[in-house]
Amino acid sequence: MEPRRFRLNRPTLGVHSDGEKRCCVTVPAGEIVEAEAQDILENKRTVEVRWAQRIVTMFAEDLLARGIPVDAATLNRDDRDTNLPLRTAD
Repeated sequence: MEPRRFRLNRPTLGVHSDGEKRCCVTVPAGEIVEAEAQDILENKRTVEVRWAQRIVTMFAEDLLARGIPVDAATLNRDDRDTNLPLRTAD
């Protein structure tokens, strides 16, 4: 199943971990994030999204409430980041 992309219509809080420590980040409105569709379909409480070449964990409820689904065909070339794979659940 392919990842789903969302354009956030409001700033959304997430948590980024560099392996040693976690920090809160605010993903600004207008940014594109990408989440595994399976995580969303399984009604998970949190989802990992790819944003700005990092993996950020956010509440699925926030993503669905503040994100507008974006079709890959409508993305600008600058919005695409295909070099960073999504991390799979452990």
